[in-house]
Amino acid sequence: MAFVLTLCSVGVAQTFTAVDLGTLGGLNSEAVAVNNGQVVGNSYISNGSVHAFRWTQAGGMVDLGTLGGSYSNAYAVNDSQVVGSADTSSGATHAFSWTAAAGMIDLGTLAGFTSSSAGQVSNGQVVGGAYTNNAGTILSHAFSWTTAGGMIDLGTLGGGNSTAYAVSNGQVVGAADTNGGVNHAFSWTAESGMIDLGTLSGFPHSEAFGVDNGEVVGQAYTGSGQWRAFSWTAVGGMVDLGTLGGGSSEAVAVSNGQVIGTADTSNGRGHAFSWTPAGGMRWRS
Repeated sequence: MAFVLTLCSVGVAQTFTAVDLGTLGGLNSEAVAVNNGQVVGNSYISNGSVHAFRWTQAGGMVDLGTLGGSYSNAYAVNDSQVVGSADTSSGATHAFSWTAAAGMIDLGTLAGFTSSSAGQVSNGQVVGGAYTNNAGTILSHAFSWTTAGGMIDLGTLGGGNSTAYAVSNGQVVGAADTNGGVNHAFSWTAESGMIDLGTLSGFPHSEAFGVDNGEVVGQAYTGSGQWRAFSWTAVGGMVDLGTLGGGSSEAVAVSNGQVIGTADTSNGRGHAFSWTPAGGMRWRS
């Protein structure tokens, strides 16, 4: 069953309380995201299907339903909006947005069969990937969805495919194929369109997973063929954040200049890290 750890005191001694959120009638449930006391996740129901749920202390666990099919999955919550993917009555899987006022809304596709949100929403803007159907060729393109504009195809960097992983204040980031057939991290805004963020040492392949206040983070290959966490800004470009003494690292999120991710240590183990411009990469105090 899903549970939440609540921090009760901060100091040398820390006390945690586990709260069982229950299920939707089935045996198991899992929590995947939390925001302002709301927990979202997925739970088995009595017939064996899996449905997305939203839990609050006041209302308990609420079944968010589906788009007419049997399954749904929640990926993220922001304020009162839950996003994820759900089966339709035709058997397709579509990205959805759910609010208490509107219920579950089908975000559609880019003329293809399937779409899925990326697990992040910012000010009502949902991003992810959706299949297209251009001249009979099925490709997957990054999308941005808003209530006002619907689902917009963000395009690629000259190649066939792209996907969006994160959004913050209108800036969407992800990875897209170039016309040379390699994958590069991108940043997209309505004003600038899709911008190629490049790579480290010119070696092909990079991906962006997080964005905040114009700073983009992700991973990129180095000239030696190892993954390295990076931070990108319009002023400084792409910067290699290094490792914890090992070969590889990956940045997954950023907030107010603090980057988090996973990096190899000198003994070959992977440790969570925190990186700031002032302190560099650290895995413990």
